[in-house]
Amino acid sequence: MGNSVRKQELNRLREAFSVIESNYSVKIPTAELGYIHNILTFETELIEQDQQF
Repeated sequence: MGNSVRKQELNRLREAFSVIESNYSVKIPTAELGYIHNILTFETELIEQDQQF
Protein backbone atom coordinates (compact mmCIF):
# COMPACT_ATOMS: atom_id res chain seq x y z
CA MET A 1 0.00 0.00 0.00
CA GLY A 2 1.34 3.42 -0.90
CA ASN A 3 2.42 5.79 1.83
CA SER A 4 -0.07 8.48 0.78
CA VAL A 5 -2.93 5.97 0.74
CA ARG A 6 -2.00 4.79 4.24
CA LYS A 7 -1.88 8.41 5.47
CA GLN A 8 -5.34 9.03 4.00
CA GLU A 9 -6.72 5.94 5.72
CA LEU A 10 -5.13 6.93 9.04
CA ASN A 11 -6.62 10.41 8.65
CA ARG A 12 -10.06 8.84 8.12
CA LEU A 13 -9.59 6.78 11.28
CA ARG A 14 -8.47 9.88 13.18
CA GLU A 15 -11.63 11.64 11.99
CA ALA A 16 -13.78 8.66 12.99
CA PHE A 17 -12.29 8.65 16.49
CA SER A 18 -12.33 12.45 16.84
CA VAL A 19 -15.55 12.35 18.86
CA ILE A 20 -13.96 10.02 21.41
CA GLU A 21 -10.83 12.16 21.51
CA SER A 22 -12.93 15.28 22.04
CA ASN A 23 -15.34 13.85 24.61
CA TYR A 24 -12.62 12.24 26.71
CA SER A 25 -9.88 14.85 26.12
CA VAL A 26 -7.44 12.24 24.84
CA LYS A 27 -5.35 11.88 21.72
CA ILE A 28 -5.08 8.44 20.15
CA PRO A 29 -1.45 7.89 19.09
CA THR A 30 -0.82 7.33 15.39
CA ALA A 31 0.69 3.93 16.19
CA GLU A 32 -2.59 2.87 17.82
CA LEU A 33 -4.55 4.09 14.81
CA GLY A 34 -2.23 1.99 12.66
CA TYR A 35 -2.97 -1.04 14.84
CA ILE A 36 -6.72 -0.42 14.51
CA HIS A 37 -6.26 -0.10 10.75
CA ASN A 38 -4.45 -3.44 10.67
CA ILE A 39 -7.25 -5.11 12.61
CA LEU A 40 -9.89 -3.66 10.30
CA THR A 41 -8.00 -4.80 7.21
CA PHE A 42 -7.03 -8.20 8.68
CA GLU A 43 -3.30 -7.44 8.51
CA THR A 44 -2.66 -8.97 11.91
CA GLU A 45 -0.69 -11.93 13.14
CA LEU A 46 -2.86 -15.02 13.19
CA ILE A 47 -2.92 -16.89 16.49
CA GLU A 48 -4.19 -20.42 16.36
CA GLN A 49 -7.00 -21.25 18.78
CA ASP A 50 -5.02 -23.82 20.72
CA GLN A 51 -1.96 -21.60 21.06
CA GLN A 52 -1.44 -20.36 24.59
CA PHE A 53 -0.37 -16.84 25.44
